[in-house]
This record gives sequence, C-alpha cells and structure tokens, in this order.
Amino acid sequence: MSREPLKCTILDDDGNPHEYLIVPHKASEGLVIGSRLVALAGPVLAGLVGKMLGGGKEPSILGALDSDIDLGAAAAGLAEAIGREDVAGLVKKLLGYCHRDGQALSGTSTFESAYVANYGEIGRAIAMVLEHNRFHLFFKGIAGRVGTVGERSPSPLVP
Repeated sequence: MSREPLKCTILDDDGNPHEYLIVPHKASEGLVIGSRLVALAGPVLAGLVGKMLGGGKEPSILGALDSDIDLGAAAAGLAEAIGREDVAGLVKKLLGYCHRDGQALSGTSTFESAYVANYGEIGRAIAMVLEHNRFHLFFKGIAGRVGTVGERSPSPLVP
C-alpha cells in the first residue's frame, strides 16, 4: 500500500498560511527515522505510558496524574536524550520530503529561511509529517510486543 502525498496549510508564528506538500518517506528511510525516534523518546514514553496504564487496559491522563509520576524526571530524561541526538539532522530528515510554498525543504537555505524564529510552525510541520507517515504505529507496533518477563502480547499476525 502506498500513501498519497498530503496537501495541507500550516500557519507560521505570525499567523500567515503556508501550503505544504508532505510526501511519505520511503520505507527504508522511514525505518531509520522511526528507529531514531524510538531511541530518542522510547524510554521516557515507556515510563509515562506505564504510569498512565495504572494497571488498566487503556492509558489515562487521570491515571498518570493520580500516580506518583515524576514529570520533572521524565522531562529531564527526554532533554538528556535530545542532547545526545542530532536534533537538527533528525528534523531535516523528517521534513526532507516536504515542500513549503512550492519549495523543497530538503535544501538547507530553504529550511533555514522558512523556520528562523518560527518554531511553532516547524513543530506543527513535524507533527503533520509524523502523523502522515504513521510513525505512531511504529511506536505502537514495538510497544505492543514489549512486556515483563514471561508475558507476551497477542500477535496481530496470529488469529
């Protein structure tokens, strides 16, 4: 199954609209990006989701708030992981198949001029790319196989 490119409008930090064309990543490149995202955020997300589950089946923000979750430690862990990662390189790879107002973001000068003092827009663009490429399903697929020793999650491949 191939995904079609997504056309959408994203507002910059001054409220001006910009037309985006988000082309899905090739499978091999998406796998590398997904792996980097899991390595970056996986440990922190695993701890948060574990607290959110609180023994239930569905994650709950209220369950996380009622637990002894240490949001400061989670944020510090994520900041530490980000500090070890080439964040600019990862973001450029994420947006590498995007066009903003008809200009490919794969070019360094286009990327730099589009996002100077415009971090809200880049955050929204990243979110759209993550969603359109279904990277959340990569996390979910991995998380669905992770459990404590002796536990196995049901396989979606076996009836």
